[in-house]
Amino acid sequence: MKKSPAELIQEAISEDQNPRPAFDIVIPGEIRSNPNLSRDEKYLYAVIRNLTRKEGYCWANNAYLAEEMGVTERTIKNWVAHLRDEGAIETEVINYQMMNRRRIWLTGAYEFKKSLIGKSNSPPEGNVSPRSGNAFPDDGETSFTHTEESKRTKERKEKKDVCVLFPHGKHVRLKEGEMESLIKDYGPDKVDRIIEEINDYISSKGLKPYSDYAATIRNWIRRQKERGNSESHIDENIEFAKKLKSKFPNNPDIRIEKDGIFFDGGPMSQETISFTEKGFIERCKNKLRKWNLPLGDL
Repeated sequence: MKKSPAELIQEAISEDQNPRPAFDIVIPGEIRSNPNLSRDEKYLYAVIRNLTRKEGYCWANNAYLAEEMGVTERTIKNWVAHLRDEGAIETEVINYQMMNRRRIWLTGAYEFKKSLIGKSNSPPEGNVSPRSGNAFPDDGETSFTHTEESKRTKERKEKKDVCVLFPHGKHVRLKEGEMESLIKDYGPDKVDRIIEEINDYISSKGLKPYSDYAATIRNWIRRQKERGNSESHIDENIEFAKKLKSKFPNNPDIRIEKDGIFFDGGPMSQETISFTEKGFIERCKNKLRKWNLPLGDL
């Protein structure tokens, strides 16, 4: 059974003192203890780090990483951007065999590479690793990219009452575990789409940040579902009204209007039944029974 990213991360955290094969996941201490990174972002870093072992950098595109992580490409794009913002990785785009391809470097390796090739914007010819041999130490060692926890990171780690929020786009911020919970309930595609809509909505309206984005996302999904059910219900009522009118095409007392169907039973008995009413079909049938009109196949 395939293990979830959270289970793999927990194994990497709890078993990092035991020597592990070179192909297993290793999360350096500074990344593991960074409170600004989510568990999935830490796991993504470990995946990228593992893919840099051969050449010193990672060629994998967002589609490959999305398949590895079990999320959408948009989510990978956001996570890579956040890892870069946190200084864990660097990215560059080079022209390789007439195609633009992205390289992902661990920060220390990227700085080392720049020291080798100077300040030239041109990438080195061929595949240049940051250092000869294996680009990273054996499992159990700490990568030269992350030597030790900073004082600031330690202080923040000790403050247990600090609530760390992880960015998802320009405005949306979620607590640890909230993204995973939303994806479990609604699926990654729907969650990513709603997050994008909320970010665009806040930007276009100039609104202040929401206090609880997880609850906001759930409310948006619920309202969209209700709106979808309502629209489907209205379509069904309109189709029934058309069918009813086709059954009595020459009856001037039954008319389809913009907002509903109009029954003209005289000055004291005129009524419009709205398409938005849930009991629309049954009310129409009752009206026909009252007028002694045959229902037939309605």
